[in-house]
Amino acid sequence: MTRQTFHGDELKGKNLSRQDLSGCVFDECDFTNTAFTETNLEGATFNRCSSDSDSYSKFSMANLTNTRWHGCQLENADFDDANLTGAKLRNTSIKGATARNSQWDDSRLDDVDFSSVDFDLASFRDVKVIRVKFRPALVTGTRHFLRLLKQKRTAKHTIFTSGTELSPFIEYCSREYRLSLLLLEIEQLPFYKKLPRVLFAAVIGLVSDFGHSLSRWLLSSLLIVSLFGGYFAIAKKAAFGDFSSAWHHALLHFINQGSFTPATDGVAQTVLNVLGYFMLGILISIITNRFVSRW
Repeated sequence: MTRQTFHGDELKGKNLSRQDLSGCVFDECDFTNTAFTETNLEGATFNRCSSDSDSYSKFSMANLTNTRWHGCQLENADFDDANLTGAKLRNTSIKGATARNSQWDDSRLDDVDFSSVDFDLASFRDVKVIRVKFRPALVTGTRHFLRLLKQKRTAKHTIFTSGTELSPFIEYCSREYRLSLLLLEIEQLPFYKKLPRVLFAAVIGLVSDFGHSLSRWLLSSLLIVSLFGGYFAIAKKAAFGDFSSAWHHALLHFINQGSFTPATDGVAQTVLNVLGYFMLGILISIITNRFVSRW
C-alpha cells in the first residue's frame, strides 16, 4: 500500500482491521472507536493522536513493530496480543489500557504513562526505560501464577538495558522475570515433583502476593486464627466460655505463646503452631523485600 498521511478525525469510528497501513503517518488523529485489529502498522508514526477516555481504540493483534509514538493520549486502548517490538514511545499515555500478551521487546520508553495498564503475560526483553509512570493493574498473585503455568510456550524473560532506574514499572517487570525463572524450573520437573511446588507457590501467592503484600498476609493470618478460634469454640465448647476466649487461645498458639492441654485438642494446636511459623517466614520475606527495594 502507498504510504499515506492521515489528519484529524478522518479515521474516527472507522474499522481499519486487517489492512496494510505500514509506514503511514497519523498526525493529530482522533482514534475514538477506531479499530486497527490485526492491522499491519509496521513503521508507522503517531503524532499527538488521542481518543476519548470513555470510548475505545483497538490495536489488538496489530503489527506495531518499529512504530513511533509522540505526544499520544490513548487511555483505555486495547493492545492485547499486539507486537510493539522496536517501538519508540515518547511523552505518551496509554493508562488504563489492556496489553495482555503484548510484545515490547527492544522498545524505548521515554516519559510514558503506563498507570493501571494490564500487562498480563506481556514481554519486555531488552527494553530501554528513560521515564515511566506505572501502577500495576493487577498483582502477581495465585491467579496470575496459575495462568502463566498454563501457557504452553516457555515463560518470557524481562531484561533491561542501559538507561534504567528503579521505578515501580521495573520492579513489576523484575518480579515477572523472577516468576518466569520459577516457572522454567517447574516445567522441567516430572509431575510428581511439579505438583507440590505448584501448590506451594500458589499458597505463597494467595497469602502474600509472593512476599510483597503485607495487607494480604495480615488478612490471611486473621483468617487462620479465626477459623481455628471457631473450631475451638464449637468442638471444645467445654474448655472455652465463648468465641472470644477461643479466638484468644488460637491467637496465642498462632504466635507460639499458648500452652498445650488435652482438653483443647493438642493436634489442632500443633497444626496452628506450624502455620504460625510458616506465616512468620513469609512475614520475614515481606519485610526483606521492602527493605531491599529501597536500595
